[in-house]
Amino acid sequence: MDTNAVDYTRSLYDRHANKVETKDEVKMAHGRGGEAQTRAPLSRAARSFPTLSAFPLSTMHLKALRARKQGAALPLKQYHNRIKRELINAFAGSAPRLLDLACGRGGDLHKWTTAGVEFVKGVDLSPGEIQEARRRYEETKSEIEGRGGVAPEVVFEVVSTLGTAPWSADGGEGGEDGEGGRPASGAAASTARPPPPANLFDAVSCMFAAHYFFSSEDAARRFLTNVAAHLKPGGCFFGTVPSGRKVMGAIRGGGAWPVLDTPALRLEARWKGEAAPFGAAYTCAIKDTVTAGHETDPDSAAGSLEYLVFASAFTGLARTVGLEPVAAWNAPLLEALLDPADEQAAFKAFVPAFPGAHPSLERASELFVAFCFRRTEEALSGWARVVPEKEGSGVATAVAAPSPPPPPLKRGAVGGDEGGATKKAKAGG
Repeated sequence: MDTNAVDYTRSLYDRHANKVETKDEVKMAHGRGGEAQTRAPLSRAARSFPTLSAFPLSTMHLKALRARKQGAALPLKQYHNRIKRELINAFAGSAPRLLDLACGRGGDLHKWTTAGVEFVKGVDLSPGEIQEARRRYEETKSEIEGRGGVAPEVVFEVVSTLGTAPWSADGGEGGEDGEGGRPASGAAASTARPPPPANLFDAVSCMFAAHYFFSSEDAARRFLTNVAAHLKPGGCFFGTVPSGRKVMGAIRGGGAWPVLDTPALRLEARWKGEAAPFGAAYTCAIKDTVTAGHETDPDSAAGSLEYLVFASAFTGLARTVGLEPVAAWNAPLLEALLDPADEQAAFKAFVPAFPGAHPSLERASELFVAFCFRRTEEALSGWARVVPEKEGSGVATAVAAPSPPPPPLKRGAVGGDEGGATKKAKAGG
């Protein structure tokens, strides 16, 4: 992600960070009890942990929950949250350490808890989002532990260099208000503590955000290098992302290139000529979500500025840093939510069904795919070396070794399942 993309994305999400309501305001809006939630079945790993059904939602979440239940995109949000929950259960269930990239406001706190994750480090480039995530965590943790439950240890940190420079989860990038691993002062001090002494994680996740790093090949490569540098051999990198092929198909199918404009979804192609594997920009606005922006805000009214992601380009680049695609997930609850036609694919498409909603809401959800990669042993000998664990510590660390960068992907590297679609994407056509 180049500097302009970083600044744009930080600005977009800072403008939409939730305000924190007081408990009294929430009680006035909802009464004393709040509203019940229907939860997806827990993974086997989560059954040894107290379920959150025993605990009310954090009071600061109740007002936002009520607003979401009245929003047009509620079916989409519920479906996407089910997919995120089952991804976490499948690839990070009972994990000692999880790194969540582009964590936003900590919306997956409950999912991490029910999955039995012990420690989570969440990073995001938006100071406003991180401030809200810290507040949510403190209140959620207090309520869970006050009722005899076990909440994961979670550290949130502002990081804006995932796509521009090497980053260490132990060292961070410095900054104010406890950013980059520095001790914070005031209310944020308790949540800015450093993680356990290791820089490798059992799993790394990135939900609905990896496409922002495809602003250039260099940015995507740096992002994936940072992912691999923090992942144990055998560990999984998983998440969700819009499919470039599906985005192009939706715009072309709208019959008014370069814009698709429907009640729930608006897309506009910003690239010129042939869509490149990296840097092919478009705007996306899904009604009643953060991407929709605000009509009164000229900078966000058109939607979120995003970049096409092709599975073949993603996979080719990931392999250069030791991340191999995983097709066999062995996760029935998760795969039941995704396209059965993708059973043998590392990228599995969303297949939403929203009865009663406008069909364009399903069309918005159909843009997305879930993915999983596994960290290979071989990569450690190429661009990094393993420092043997200290006796009794149980911790191994990876240290980057100087080596020439791999050659850039050729322009035709988006072949395979998406190359044909890419070559057909001409401006005006």
